Amino acid sequence: MTTSPPKFIRSPSYPNMPLRDAVAAVAKIEKPYRSSPVDRTNAVKLIGYSALSGPANKALAALAAYGLLERAGKGETRVTERARDILHAESEAQRKARLFEAAMQPDLYREIRERFSGIVVPPEDGVVTYLNRQGFNPNAVRPAAKAFLETMSYLEELGAIDSHGSGSEDAGNSGEQQQPENVVTPQEQQTKTNPSRGNAPVRVVVNGDRLDIQASVDLAGLKSLQDLLKQYEGILEMTTRMNQTKETAN
Repeated sequence: MTTSPPKFIRSPSYPNMPLRDAVAAVAKIEKPYRSSPVDRTNAVKLIGYSALSGPANKALAALAAYGLLERAGKGETRVTERARDILHAESEAQRKARLFEAAMQPDLYREIRERFSGIVVPPEDGVVTYLNRQGFNPNAVRPAAKAFLETMSYLEELGAIDSHGSGSEDAGNSGEQQQPENVVTPQEQQTKTNPSRGNAPVRVVVNGDRLDIQASVDLAGLKSLQDLLKQYEGILEMTTRMNQTKETAN
């Protein structure tokens, strides 16, 4: 009698909390420690756990999965620059861009978004069916789908992702997506004004994985422009990674 080999079951790596809850949790760590290293035991106590445990470690792992915490040394963690940009954003545009980056950090979330391209919050049954067909552990499918859908709903609520499912990663591919201030798309070509220089135009055009920049600024305007361009660093990095992933897949 021959037996077929056991079916391979994927165990999805996903944050065990939606992004909204992750931001609230990291804020409790950032408030007393800012960007200084913090012992993991102290960190979990700040977010409601009495000691390091399975659930507590999963909570810290969720914050790390969104890029809100990073390793700082043996037994220590630290709030990331991305998290601080979200909590203390210089503009609403910066906050939205960093939130979108955080939401797209987990590989599983990017995979689901690609499967349901153009839909901000896909049907839960559709996501569950997709994960089941990918061979994920049945016990993890529903929690993973819930965390993803709540995260996408959070982005939609904040306007960090538009009604067509486009976000910061898609900059330059659509003239309708949310854009940081002082930005024009190739389709619109509208001149934006740098507030530090009165009527001096500052034009930043997102063109795929490149930025086309035209500016006339004084020292104060230069500093403002530097802050603006900093917002795009993560967007271009993400766009480049996604393009490389697609090229590898093809």
